Amino acid sequence: MKISTFTHKGTDIEVTLNNGYLAYSFDLKGPHGFKIQLKKRAAQMDIVNATSLLIINAIETIEAL
Repeated sequence: MKISTFTHKGTDIEVTLNNGYLAYSFDLKGPHGFKIQLKKRAAQMDIVNATSLLIINAIETIEAL
């Protein structure tokens, strides 16, 4: 499992790559997260695009909370 952590407005967001899934999670008023299954041989640009979508979703979720 590969994990990368970044902070947005005081909230740590973890991005993980594990068993073919790219995901994010954070704890703000309870646990939150989302995951996307990658194709078996996803191109680097597909991974970058999926990561960007997950990060945007995480930020929008934080702002909604």
